Formats: sequence, C-alpha cells, structure tokens
Amino acid sequence: MNERKRKFFKKELRMAFLHYTIVPIIFISFIFYNLIFLSSKILVENSNKKYNAQIAQIVRTEFNKYIEEVEFLSQWQEIKDVISGNHNEHIIYERFYNTVNKQKIRSMFYVYNDKGEVLISNSAVIPQYAENDDLFIWGIFKRMKENLNDTTLMLNRTQLDSSTRTIYSIGKPVLDSSGKTIGFVVFDILENELNKVISNNTRHHAVITDRYDNNIVSSNNAFLDSIGKLRDISKDKELYQYRSSLLEGNVYVHTITPVGFIKKIYIIGEIFLSVLFIILFITMFIIAGRIAASKTKVLDELLRAIKSVQKGNLDTVVNINTEDEFELIGDHYNKMLIKVKELMEKNKEEAERRVLSALKQLEAQFNPHFLFNILEMLKYLVKTDKDASIKVIVSLSNLLRYSINNNVRKVKLTEDIEYIKDYLMIQKYRFEDNFDYSIILQETAKDCIIPKLIIQPIIENSIKYGFMTKKYLKVEINCYTDKDKLFIEIEDNGEGIDDERLSEIITSLNFNDNESQHIGLYNVHRRIKLMYGDSFGINIFSNKGKGTKVIITLPVVY
Repeated sequence: MNERKRKFFKKELRMAFLHYTIVPIIFISFIFYNLIFLSSKILVENSNKKYNAQIAQIVRTEFNKYIEEVEFLSQWQEIKDVISGNHNEHIIYERFYNTVNKQKIRSMFYVYNDKGEVLISNSAVIPQYAENDDLFIWGIFKRMKENLNDTTLMLNRTQLDSSTRTIYSIGKPVLDSSGKTIGFVVFDILENELNKVISNNTRHHAVITDRYDNNIVSSNNAFLDSIGKLRDISKDKELYQYRSSLLEGNVYVHTITPVGFIKKIYIIGEIFLSVLFIILFITMFIIAGRIAASKTKVLDELLRAIKSVQKGNLDTVVNINTEDEFELIGDHYNKMLIKVKELMEKNKEEAERRVLSALKQLEAQFNPHFLFNILEMLKYLVKTDKDASIKVIVSLSNLLRYSINNNVRKVKLTEDIEYIKDYLMIQKYRFEDNFDYSIILQETAKDCIIPKLIIQPIIENSIKYGFMTKKYLKVEINCYTDKDKLFIEIEDNGEGIDDERLSEIITSLNFNDNESQHIGLYNVHRRIKLMYGDSFGINIFSNKGKGTKVIITLPVVY
C-alpha cells in the first residue's frame, strides 16, 4: 500500500501569502526604504563633515598661529633681555597683546623665568600649575624641559577665577646662546573662546580632544564619561560621528550628529506602506477566506472538543482524517488526554495512599492491643520496679506525642530513630531477656530527610512474626548512605519466610492494589515509590528458620 502524501495547510497558506502579498511588499519596501535611508545618510554625513571641516580649519589656523608666535618669541632677543633682567617690557606687552587680539581664539600669555616665576602676563592671577613647588616634575613645565627644541601642546585646565578658565597650553623654552634654559613662553587658550567655535550649530555637536581622547572642549558633556574622556559612541546607532586629526595628531575634532530624526522620514514610508497594506489585506482576506473555508469544520471540531474538556469531560476525543497538520494536532490532542487521565489516576492513587497511611498511623497510635499489653506490663512494673515503670511511661508518652503530630510528613532520620528507640525500649521491658536490639546510625545519614513513620511498621512485623516459633528475638537496625542513596536495614533472627511465601510477598508489593495481610509493608513500599519514583522502595531477603532482612532505599535529601 502506497503511503499517502500528506498536505500541509500551513504550507498552502504560506505559498498563497507569498504569491499575492509578501513578494510585492518586500520588493517595494526594499527599494523605498533604501532610497530614503541612503539619501538621508548622505545628507547627514555631508553636513556633519562640512561642520567638522569648519571647526578643524579654525582650530588648525589659530593654533598654528600660536605655534608660530611661540617659535618666534622663544628666540626673540627682547624676551631674553627681560628674563635676564633688562626691563623693556613695553615692547613685549605690545607684541603679546597684538598677537592675542588678532586671534579668533584668544588666550592668556605668560613669560616665566627658569624657576617658573611669572615675569610678564595679561592675567593678574598666577596659574595653578605654576604655583606648585614641584612644577618641573609634572605638567607643561616638565614637557617643555623634556622637549627643548620643540613646541609643546598639552591639555592643561586651569581655573583663574570664577568666570575664567584656560584649557590648553602652547609653550616653548627660551634658551640662551649656550643652549641653557633661561625661561618659558606659554599661551593658555581660554575655554570660553574655544567654546564659541563649536557652539554655533544646533544640528551638530562637537568635541575637541587630545590624542588620548581627553576632552579639551565640548558642546555637549553628555558625550563624555565620568573622567572627562570622550565616550565610545561608534556603536550607537542613534548617533553619527566623524573625526579629523590636527597638529600632527595632538588634537582631534569630533563632530556628532543625532540621526534619530531620520525616523520622521520613515513615517512617510509607513503611510505609503499602510495604504498598500490595506489594499493587499482586503485582497488577501478574500483569498484566504476561500482557502480556509474547507478547513473551518476541522477547527470547529477541535474547539468543541477543547471546550468540552474545559467543562471536565476528559472522554472527548476527536477523529480528524484531513491528511494535513490538523490531523497531527488531533492525534496529539487525543494522546494528551490519555496522559492527563493517567496522571490524574496516579495523583488519585497517591492521595488514597496518603489517607491509608494516615489511617494506619492512627491505628498504630491507638492500637488497643498494644496499649493493653503496655498497661498490663505497667501494672506489674509499678509494684516491682518503679524506675522502670517511669521510663516506660515516658517512652509511651513520647510515642503518642510523636505519632499524633500529623502536621509533619517528613522528618530527619535522627528524629524517627528517637521514636524507634522509645518503641524498642518498651518492647524490651515487655519481653525482657527474650528480646534485644541494636541501632547503628552512620554520621552522614543522621540529617537525611525521610517520610515519617516508615521504619516502625517493618519493626512491628519483625516482632509480630519473629516470636511465632522462637523464644529469643534480636532486631538490628543499620542506617548508612552510599553515594546519593540512603539505606535503612532492619534485620531479625526470627522465623524467616520460605521461598514460596517470600516470592508471593515480593510480587504483591509491585501490584497497584494489594489485599494481602502484609498491608504495612505494601503501604511503606508504595508511599516511597509515589514520593520518589520507581528507583526507590523496599527489598526483602529471608531464609526460613534464620531470619529476615528488609532494606529501605531512599534518596539522600538534606
């Protein structure tokens, strides 16, 4: 029989959509949006570069004039005479003022002697960098001393007063005929003068930095980081940046333009595309309606089934034979219902087991035979051994208090062992020399969390069946961990179980329903499996006439 070729509704709808709508939309959108973006990008870049070139031209021209003037002044004999003590300051002041007044970017000028003391200046305030005792081991003076034959350009912020600050220094040492430094000539560029150059444009922002991206002056401090350096904005898609280098890489002009406004251009495209979408949507609506008409019955059937399940009817199945993806959905829906029902049955069983376990605990709490035997024993102990009777009463009180506390379902192993000790001590007084017990508790097992009262039913079985044919019974309890598992071994030297009966007991433990007389063993085993999974539970080993060992396996949980 040939396998039927499955048709996919999703593929049919996709192909129709691509054929009638997506292809023309992509084609038109691609051309339209790229034309807008390309034209906008070119306009922004050209405008930004033009603005950058304007700033760069002014800064380059003005700074070069200062450099040329510094070169001249450092070799001018009149300067050397003033430094040497020949006071002809009038000519020097005239030269300096003429230089500064001709500049578009004005500055403060200084002539220092070889000790860094101001001899001539147009400022009444001595710069902070010239007031320090260690002025020659850092800053502009150190740089000039290291470069005697070159003009030094350096970022050098100095606050002269509340409204005047200089930000950049251009200077050079003054040497005598022997090449010894006798003084210095320095122009400190005024911040407000340089700000005028970059603050006359509302569309673009400008930042002037040194070679290390340290800010000299900025029209917008938002582009600076916390230490005054220019932030890396190369990855910011909202900004376009252009950079030009000046003065042999000592100064950089960065012009930055927000390009978010381009989104306004895209609005025009969105209006155009919206009109196009409306036309195509109407067309697609008619075509898709014809394509989907044959599929609506399947959708209705699925929706009815889902609504029925919402009302609690888990027997609602669907039968879809459309040879497309709806058939797969229907199959998965049916499988999901089966799994949900199985899970609900399992949860129901677990709840029943918990109720049954609680009932068994109540039986253990108020077992009339157990209490009757204890009271009979106490009647004689009170007369014969008052100390022993007090111990039995205290242990019985502990047993009842522990067992009736139904608010706790899980406890530490040490807590359950304390309960077991009280239980075994009472049995010891009851059977005297005919009964003994021992408990070994590994250190790593003490704090393990276990279900409450899962050990006591096993010990109760050992005592109940162990004394059937033997006069002496010993119960040994050993608790230890191995890797990620906790093992609790309960071993007795009682009558034991023959192979046939042992096989029946083991088989009954694995059934979901158990009607045997070993309900205590079954409940413990089933509780563990429901709580921790099939990898855990109890295992029974026995030899007729020699005794029985029950091993409880639990996960290590702290």
